Amino acid sequence: MSKKVADLTDKMWEDQYSEVSEDLKGLWSVEMDILSEFERVCKKHNLTWYADGGTLLGAVRHQGYIPWDDDIDIIMPYEDYMAFSKLRDEFTGNYFLQTWETEDGFEPYLLKVRRSDTTGYNNREKRYPVHFNKGVFIDIFALCNVPENVLVRKAQLIIMKCIRALLHGYEADRDGVQTANNKLVDCLLKKLYQLAKIFADHRKLSRWYCQIAGWKKKKGEKCGALIFDPGKKNLIWESKWYDKTVMLPFMGRDLPCPCAWDKRLSEQYGDYMTPVKGTSYHGELIYDINHPF
Repeated sequence: MSKKVADLTDKMWEDQYSEVSEDLKGLWSVEMDILSEFERVCKKHNLTWYADGGTLLGAVRHQGYIPWDDDIDIIMPYEDYMAFSKLRDEFTGNYFLQTWETEDGFEPYLLKVRRSDTTGYNNREKRYPVHFNKGVFIDIFALCNVPENVLVRKAQLIIMKCIRALLHGYEADRDGVQTANNKLVDCLLKKLYQLAKIFADHRKLSRWYCQIAGWKKKKGEKCGALIFDPGKKNLIWESKWYDKTVMLPFMGRDLPCPCAWDKRLSEQYGDYMTPVKGTSYHGELIYDINHPF
């Protein structure tokens, strides 16, 4: 664990972090290092980003990590996100940009920057092919403009869900595991993908999925994490909440956050100032910061 993180947890927030294990603090230190590398690349290419999800909540409520959180969440405007996804060569040494283009078969729903000299993966990733990078990571999501036209939005949602179903079929076919709620649906998805790949394999489907999420180019009234989950209502927000950036403290440094962070957090979490211990979307993380995956 870095001395900086240790000083913060041991001195500044001794009460709220008193029960946090040294292992988790070590994980935080690695993630903060990855975040610094991510920020370096964004500054170099003039890309915009914001703290998101549990990281935004942690910045507001704890001025750092939520005491039981195990990851960092970032969100970028769609155009910046797509530009960032092409910057694989900026990450050298142990840093690795994981996208649907840089690692064959990786899901197109988010990007990750990982550190290859560590181990950090969730139960879902545990079954992934052995060649997959499973180092400690930070998650990066896309903030897409939501079409105002109801018919266009419905068409976008239907197409994205259909592609997503085919990608689930590819994953089930690749890993030989169940991805849907029951075996019958799982079998059907695999069969559908096997037919669809004659015309478009998983690489092309992933590219289409992301392109369709970016249908609306100009900023409108609504925006949201369409690539991650195109149909989830609490992941659709007012675009004006992101009109300006405010800097909020997080583990001794400042992170860029949406100006209307209160409305953003209320939309996703409700009464976000009342701590409720839970898990991140990916479930429990398996990690070892001292050994590569």
